[in-house]
Amino acid sequence: MKNRVTIIFEDDFETGDLSKWTDVLQQDEGSAEINTDNPKSGTYNLKCVRRDGAAAGNFNCVLKAGIGGTAHEHLFAQASNVKINTMPAGADNKISILWFSQSEGSNMVGCAGFKSVGGVLKFYIRYRNAEAFSDVISTIDAEVDTNYVLELEIKQSTEGQSDGEQRLYVNGQLVCEITGIDNDDRTIGFIHLGIANAYSSGTGDVTIWADDFKLSDTYIGVVVPPTLSEQMTEMMNTMINLMMVVMIIRMMSSMMKGLKK
Repeated sequence: MKNRVTIIFEDDFETGDLSKWTDVLQQDEGSAEINTDNPKSGTYNLKCVRRDGAAAGNFNCVLKAGIGGTAHEHLFAQASNVKINTMPAGADNKISILWFSQSEGSNMVGCAGFKSVGGVLKFYIRYRNAEAFSDVISTIDAEVDTNYVLELEIKQSTEGQSDGEQRLYVNGQLVCEITGIDNDDRTIGFIHLGIANAYSSGTGDVTIWADDFKLSDTYIGVVVPPTLSEQMTEMMNTMINLMMVVMIIRMMSSMMKGLKK
């Protein structure tokens, strides 16, 4: 049986605005707005644009939601229909889509998104270990103008231990992972969605679309629709089961008639 998913925060953008979010950060003329180009379902989705020449380290167009209160030490953030229109410029340019931070300004705990590596688009995670940051890059390639479901997992380490973890799932498949890290020096207080041009700059406008955002303390996952072959097999099994039921009913009916005689 599938585990029940506890949703801490969510937005499918069907309100037609960004009112569910604590703040909208737009720097270097970047924009974050409601759009109708690429919804997962319904009418609306999020569209973010990072402008040509945006400075490194800025939140170009990011939605921010506070999740303070009780310390969250193990979280999953998922966005559906995540699509990027072009490869980030530069040999090592990164576009962060999902981002956990400690404070309203920054103090990142971990993030995930797209990264250009030698002219090839990849998925990546940036993690914190012993107060320093490093990247894990996917072995699989990403494609522009393609919808993905991105789910970022962060498990903070026990105090004094190196048992923290961070992962990125794409369409339900694990593509980036790091374990055995010391990442509990910053408490998670905020989740960000959009384009955070975090540690690299570059030229050229970059646009991403996203929809159906969810934040949970358990793995969310994706529902994969059955293939045509699987649908046909299920239909055949259902028909066979119905035929067996009919045969049993007929046999029981014949036996009852025989007893009456």
